[in-house]
Amino acid sequence: QVQYDDGEPDRLVGFVRDITDRKEREQRLEAREAKLRAVIESSADPIAMQDRYGCYQVVNEAMVETAAGSTLAALGTDVDRSDLLGARSEDLFEESFAERYERHRRAVLSSERARVVKERVPDCDAERTIQLTLAPYSGPDGEVEGTVSIARDITDIERQRDELETLTEIQDLVQESVRALTAVTTREEIRETVCTRLSDSRFYEFAWIGEREPSSRTIVPRCSAGDAEGYLDEVTVTVDPSETGWGPGGRAYRSGEVQVVHDVADDPDFDPWRDAAEKWGFRSLAAVPLTHGSTTHGILAVYASDPGAFSRRELDGFRTLGEVVGFALSAAQYRRLVESDSVLELEFEVRDDEAPFIAASAAHDCRFVIEHAAQTSSERVVDYLTVDGADPTLGARVADRLDAIEEIRELDREDGPHYELVLNDSVFQYLAEVGARGKRGVIEDGVGHLSVEAPGDVDIRQVTEAVEQRFAEATLSAKREQHRADGPWWHHTGDVGENLTDRQRAVLRAAFYSGYYEWPRETDAETLADSLDVASSTLLQHLRKGHRRVLEALFES
Repeated sequence: QVQYDDGEPDRLVGFVRDITDRKEREQRLEAREAKLRAVIESSADPIAMQDRYGCYQVVNEAMVETAAGSTLAALGTDVDRSDLLGARSEDLFEESFAERYERHRRAVLSSERARVVKERVPDCDAERTIQLTLAPYSGPDGEVEGTVSIARDITDIERQRDELETLTEIQDLVQESVRALTAVTTREEIRETVCTRLSDSRFYEFAWIGEREPSSRTIVPRCSAGDAEGYLDEVTVTVDPSETGWGPGGRAYRSGEVQVVHDVADDPDFDPWRDAAEKWGFRSLAAVPLTHGSTTHGILAVYASDPGAFSRRELDGFRTLGEVVGFALSAAQYRRLVESDSVLELEFEVRDDEAPFIAASAAHDCRFVIEHAAQTSSERVVDYLTVDGADPTLGARVADRLDAIEEIRELDREDGPHYELVLNDSVFQYLAEVGARGKRGVIEDGVGHLSVEAPGDVDIRQVTEAVEQRFAEATLSAKREQHRADGPWWHHTGDVGENLTDRQRAVLRAAFYSGYYEWPRETDAETLADSLDVASSTLLQHLRKGHRRVLEALFES
C-alpha cells in the first residue's frame, strides 16, 4: 500500500501473512477429493449425487453406462456424462421407476437419514434385483444439500440366498421323511410315507417306489404319490443295460448310486421316456437306489417341474434317504420273518474246494456245524463252531485260515460248541440284509449245507443272490413251507419271544451258545460283552430285560 506525505508518495506499507497451513489444508482437501473421485470412478456400482431439486451434480462412469444401457433408460444408448449432469431422474429412466426412486429420495431428505431399499427391474426376458442405498449429504454450514445414491445389482446374491433357503427346506423335508420312518413297520407303510411326503412338498410333483419283479428284469411300481398316476402306465423301466434300462432308474439300480436328469428335453439317455415326461409336465428327476449293505431293494424316483431342480447337496440328502429306506425295508422284512405264522425253509448246497472248512471236511472225514448267534454294532458277526469226528482243535486251525476271521475263542464245552468265532464278513450278514435269517451251516463230505429261514412272500431271487455273494458255487437244493408250532406246554398268547427286540434276542442267543447259562459258567459277562462289542453294563441290561420279557410271556399269560 502506498502512503503519502503532503500529497507526495512517501512510503510503501505491505502485510505478510503465513498461509502455509491453509495451503496444506487445501492440498489435503484436494487430495481427499481426488481419492474420493478415484474411488467413485473405480466403483462398479453406479454412484450419483443430486441436489435438493433432484438435479445430478456428480455421476461416475458406471452411472453413465447404466443410463445408457439399462432397459429403464429414457435417453437411449448414445449418452455421455454431460447429458446426465443437471438432468433429473425422470429425464433418465422410464416413468414408473423414476417415480419410485424419487419417493425414496424425498423420504431421505425429509428424515435426513439413510435408506436402503430393493427394487425389481425388468432386464430383457428376466428380472433383476437392485439394492439402492440413499443417504443425505450436507454443505459447509451443516444444512442438507442433497442426496448420494449407490445402486448395486444383487440378483445373483438373492438367487444364491433363495437356493440356500430352498436347500435347507429340502434337507428338512428329507430329515422329516427319515424321522417318519421310525413310526412305520410294514413295507407298504414305508413306501407310502416316503412318496407322500415328497409329492406333498412344494418342490416335487410326483414320486414313486419300484422293485424288481422276481420273474423278470422289470422294475414294477409298488407305490406312487402325486398328480401324475397315469405316467407310470406309459413307461417301462428295466434293470438290464438295454434301452429301457439305460435311463436313471436302471443305472441307479445297477450302480447303487443316485442318478439325475437335469433336463429331460436334452438328455439323450432319457429318450424312451421323454414324451411321457413332457406330457405330464416333468422337466427333471432323480432316481435313488434303496440299498442296505449289498442289497438293493428297488428305486425311488422323484420328479420336478423345473429343469435343474436337483443340486449336488440335495442329491447327497437323497442318498442318505435311500440308505435309510433300504434299512427300513430290510428291517420290515426281518420283522415279518419273526412275526410270521409260516416261514420258508430254504436249503442251499455249496461246493467250493478252495473253502477251508469244505476242504477240511473232506480231508479229515469230519463234520463242522456253524451256528449263527448275533451281529454286533460294529458290523461284526459272532458264530459258534462245533466239530464232530475230529479233534476240536482242527476247527480252530481251519477257522484261522479264513480271511474274515478276527477272533477265535475256545469254549470249555465237551459236546460243543467248541469255539466262538468273530468275523467281519459272513453270509449271515448278507441274508439279514434281504430279510432272511441264516440258521446254521453244516459242512461234511466236502459239501456245505446252509439252512435259511425267510418270510413266506420273500423274493427268493434276492435270498439266492445274497448267498451267491459269499459263495459263488451255491445252488438252492430244497424249499419248503413250515408252519410254526401252535404253542408249547404252557398256555400263553403268542410266541414266548415275540416281545423281545432283535438286539435282546441276539444277546440271549449268544449267551446260550457261549455257555453263559452253564454251571459252572463257561463264559463270563465281560468276555461275552467283548465278543458282542458292547459294554458289560449294556450286556447285562439286555440280558435282564430279555429274561423279564420271556418270563412275562411264561407266567403272566
